[in-house]
Amino acid sequence: MSELASKLSEFSSCYEELHFSYLEKVGLPTNFEKIKDEPLSAILYLTIFVHERGGVNPEFPKYHRVAIKRCLNGEKFSRKLLDDRDFPRKVWAEFERLAEGKSNEMLTEGVICGILKEMQKRGEPNIAALLGKMSLGEARKFLLSFQGIGPKLSAFVLRDFWCFLRLWKVREGEIYMMQPVDRWVMKISSELCWPNDDWEKKAPSTLAKHDRYAKKIAEHCLEGQIDPVRFNQGAWFVGSYYQELCRFHDIEEEQSLDRKTCIEMFDIDRVVEGIKGCRALGKKIFCLR
Repeated sequence: MSELASKLSEFSSCYEELHFSYLEKVGLPTNFEKIKDEPLSAILYLTIFVHERGGVNPEFPKYHRVAIKRCLNGEKFSRKLLDDRDFPRKVWAEFERLAEGKSNEMLTEGVICGILKEMQKRGEPNIAALLGKMSLGEARKFLLSFQGIGPKLSAFVLRDFWCFLRLWKVREGEIYMMQPVDRWVMKISSELCWPNDDWEKKAPSTLAKHDRYAKKIAEHCLEGQIDPVRFNQGAWFVGSYYQELCRFHDIEEEQSLDRKTCIEMFDIDRVVEGIKGCRALGKKIFCLR
């Protein structure tokens, strides 16, 4: 099924356009060099990723960004972080206030307060620069050291920090570290692209299982001369927005049950233009016909 996997990888262009749309929505630059070079932009960019898990309040990334900005009190992020030792705790306290006591501390304190404390300890106010000084494996170990970041979240951060900020030179054997395996990627990989391989029915929850399936997907992609990172982004996009994509292409409900045929029918260029049109009008994607 390498033809289908190849097409799914092309949907990474839709994911990229969606990413631009989200950056505009939250007030971050769409110039990735700016995000990479500006410490405040870099830490705000990280907030997009570190709360992405099932069952989490979708407002947490916004609360995280607002908490950081409020605690700056008009000062530059670099100076405030390095000069005010209490800054991480202040940000955490403000986040808790915004969350109205429902902060899910076990999963959020580490990614909010813990990361800022570690940046202070290392004397590096730019999270992109800090991660970029490490190898990919070291960056992964760093992320996994914070409670609340598991294998899927760490791979999500590494994938897009590599894809958009180009922080690391990656060897072939390391690509799996940038392969977040969620339910969409797992479902498409196991049921549509490589159904004859050995898969579980649900997304892996442990590090060992996640690595196993991440490696499996990366190996299949490389064997088919497909970019594993682009496949991952594209598979997630199609899985997450499958029903919207069917409606966008005027595919009837009964026909939509044949996912492979429908994916083959999807017009990638038309979808990209649709997302761009929605961005220009400030509307949600796929609302244009």
